[in-house]
Amino acid sequence: MTSSNFPVRGLSETDRYLLKRAALEHGVSANTLVLDLLRRELDALLPGAREAYERRTEIAEQALRRQGVDPDSAEYAAVRRDARTVLARADGLRQDRTA
Repeated sequence: MTSSNFPVRGLSETDRYLLKRAALEHGVSANTLVLDLLRRELDALLPGAREAYERRTEIAEQALRRQGVDPDSAEYAAVRRDARTVLARADGLRQDRTA
């Protein structure tokens, strides 16, 4: 097994053994296994969030176009900045609650 660059803290000795064993049985590194498990669990907890996040720019541009806002206009740039600010604040609020 290759060493992992994914820092997993708080694992018990049993957890580490099981992780190494599962990684060996699946022929992947512990890092790859943990990332795959984590992604599947996140997708189950937040259905559709990955796709929405990955397509966020495209979705925002489609919404602005539907409202008749020209992507080359100053209004578009201002709306885009405002949207990024709102999203950053929302992410900050969620982080404050989970910290």
